[in-house]
Amino acid sequence: MMQDYPKTLPPSARVGFTVNPWLAYAPVKNNPDDDAAKVPNTSGETAVYRSNSVILRKAGVKIDDPVLKVFNGQEVEVWLRVVWKPKWAVTFSDVKRKVKGNNNSVS
Repeated sequence: MMQDYPKTLPPSARVGFTVNPWLAYAPVKNNPDDDAAKVPNTSGETAVYRSNSVILRKAGVKIDDPVLKVFNGQEVEVWLRVVWKPKWAVTFSDVKRKVKGNNNSVS
């Protein structure tokens, strides 16, 4: 886990972490009853769908907007369930190359 990496470094090491929240930030908790109060409006389970949908949008694909649904008492944005295998695309350039054209859409 990312929080374990700094423990492997010497005390003098300077460690930081920067990421676009839409790409990889999804707080995940174990107990849904406690989570609703601690981390409202989040879901680790849907983070990959959001990330892939946003990547496709940035590559020019028309993607439907997310819908709000309630799971375990938490309101969550549910994006289209877009997944792909690493051999299909690893980088943003790979995605752009695969979806080139003007009439791409996912709904």
